Amino acid sequence: MRVVFVQPPNLQRSGDWKKMRVSRPPINIALLAAYIGQFGCESFIYDFDWFEGTVEDMAKLILSKNPDVVGFTCLTPRMRITLFIAAKIKELNPNVKIIIGGAHVNAAKERSLYSKDIDYAIYGESEQALIELLRAIETNGDLKYIQNLIYRDDNKVIMNPARSFIQNLDELPFPAWELLNLQEYRDHSTFDGIHMGVMTSRGCPWDCIFCSSGVVWGHKVRFRSVESVIKELEQIVHNLGITNIMFYDDTFTVNKPRFLKICNEATKRKLNLKYYCQLRVDTIDEEVADALAESGCIAAALGVESGDEEILKVLKKGIEKGQIYKAVKALKSAEVPILASYIIGSPGETHESIQRTFEFAKELDTDQTKFMICTPFPGTELFGMAVEKGLLTDDLSPDQCAEVTYYQHVTANLSKVSNEDLLHYQRLAYNMFEQKPLVPSKKWQQERTVDNDY
Repeated sequence: MRVVFVQPPNLQRSGDWKKMRVSRPPINIALLAAYIGQFGCESFIYDFDWFEGTVEDMAKLILSKNPDVVGFTCLTPRMRITLFIAAKIKELNPNVKIIIGGAHVNAAKERSLYSKDIDYAIYGESEQALIELLRAIETNGDLKYIQNLIYRDDNKVIMNPARSFIQNLDELPFPAWELLNLQEYRDHSTFDGIHMGVMTSRGCPWDCIFCSSGVVWGHKVRFRSVESVIKELEQIVHNLGITNIMFYDDTFTVNKPRFLKICNEATKRKLNLKYYCQLRVDTIDEEVADALAESGCIAAALGVESGDEEILKVLKKGIEKGQIYKAVKALKSAEVPILASYIIGSPGETHESIQRTFEFAKELDTDQTKFMICTPFPGTELFGMAVEKGLLTDDLSPDQCAEVTYYQHVTANLSKVSNEDLLHYQRLAYNMFEQKPLVPSKKWQQERTVDNDY
C-alpha cells in the first residue's frame, strides 16, 4: 500500500504575515507515516505549506508517487484548497482513495465529507483508525467496525463510534523526518537555523473558550515517558545534527516533576538544545524558570491574552494579572526570553479594554509579542457563541472555512469594537512593540559550546 500524506498550502498568509515566512515541520503526518510504516506501508510526504504552484501542479506531484491512498491533514482555513486538490486528483486518477483528518475534522465530524471527492474522514487520534482503514481498502473489508471513521454507504454519511485515546504514547514511533526536506523548516524570528518539532504529551486540562485542543486531544493529559522523550531528542541531535527544538505540547510545564526531569536529563547529556515551548503562567515559579534557562529555552511562549481582568474571565483562562506578573518576573530573573501572545476582539471587548491590554504589554516588556484577532474556530465554545449570535452557521461551507483566520482578518466580531478598528489595533500593536532577538541565558552560553552546522 502506497500512501502520500499532504499538508495543503496556507493561502491566508499575505502582506506582513507572508514576509515572516515561518515554516513548521508537520509532525502529525510525519508520525502517521512512521506508524503505518511499521505495518509495511510505503509513505511519502508533500508539505505544500509555502508552495506557490497551481492546484494541478500539486495534484501531479502527489500522483507522481503512484499512490493507492492520499491523506490530507486539514485545519479549517485550508479546507477549501484541500477540496480543490482532491478534485484534481480524482479528475486525473479516479481510483485513488482520499482521506482527510486533522483539527477541522475533529470539529466538523460528518460534515467533513463536503464533497464526493473525499472518500473517508478520520476524527480523533488517527493512528489506529488509519491502519485499519488501509487494510480494509486493500482487502475490501467491512468499514462499520473501524472506530473514528466517517464514510459513505449508499450516499449516506456514516460516523462510526469514537475509540478511546491512546494511553501509552511510548508505543508510538518517532516521526518519519527522513521523508521531508528538513532544510525548509526555518523560523528566523525564533531560531538561527533549521528546527525540528517534538510532542511529549497530548491533551490539555483547561477549557479556554477560543482553543480547540481539547476537541482534538481531550482534556486529560497523557504523557510520554521521560526516557522516550530524551531518546527522541538524542536522535534528532546526533542523527540529524539539529539542536533547535519546538515542543508542541499545549503546556510543557503542566507536570512540574516530569518537566524538571526532562530538563535535567537534556542538560546532563549535553544535548545543547535551544528550544521553544508553550507555558501557562500558573505553572511557572523560580525553580521552573531556572530549569528553562539552564536547559536552553530561548522562547517561553505565554498566552497572556489580555490586560483586562474581566476579559480574562470571559476567555475562561483561569488566570489573573497577578499570576502573569509573577511568572514574567521569574522568567526575566532567570534570563529566559519571553514571547507573549495577546487576543484582541474578545467577546465584550471595548476600546478601553484593548488600551488596558496595550498598557499591560508595555509593563510586561517581553522580548516578543504577538497580537491576534479573536477567531472562533469550529469546535470551540467561542464558535458556538458566534453561531448563537448569527455571525456564523454551524455547517460552514468550504468558502466560509477559508475565512476562519486571524491573519489580518476578522472572522466573526463578538466585541464592541468595529472590524476596522480591530484591524487597526492589530497593525498598531505590531508597530508599537519591538521584536527582540531570542537568545539563551548567559548561564547557558557560559556552560555550553554549541556545535551546530545548520
